[in-house]
Amino acid sequence: GDAANSSSGGSETGIGDLIVRTKYNFLDGHAMYPDMAVVGQVTLPTGDEDDLLGTGEFNAMGMLVASKTYDSITPHLNLGYEYSTNSDRSNLRYVAGFDAQLSEKQSLTASTSILGRWQHGEKSSRNYFMDLAVGVKWDPFDAAPINANFILPLNDEGLRSDLIWSVGIEYTF
Repeated sequence: GDAANSSSGGSETGIGDLIVRTKYNFLDGHAMYPDMAVVGQVTLPTGDEDDLLGTGEFNAMGMLVASKTYDSITPHLNLGYEYSTNSDRSNLRYVAGFDAQLSEKQSLTASTSILGRWQHGEKSSRNYFMDLAVGVKWDPFDAAPINANFILPLNDEGLRSDLIWSVGIEYTF
């Protein structure tokens, strides 16, 4: 028969969930070992779930981060676990990839990573997600890098966008 169609619209403004993140670098600049850090993140359900401003869930994530620079290429590997009060969303996650400095003079860097997430639970392929992330960062004035990033799904599991993109500018104060 005919495919079911549905549409909706609306808008909401307000405070979303609060994310608190910290990172501790415990190994840096060693001749043989990679630079290593641990990342901790807590998401507090401060946003209104009914208005799609929050998840309504408490999440806590811990991750080990490792990278090492070889000339103009920096491979990296992250491995962590995210716990959610909604047990269906708890997951093991990893990031593996590299950054490459394309131009030192113009501070141009490109990055490529595989993002993986495995939600334990039912034994099926529908709980394993893998994406490709590609990005560029350019800092022509050594003060405020401009970046563009794209995420593409590598498998066809779950309800996900075909393309996620972002453009931004960073400033550290």
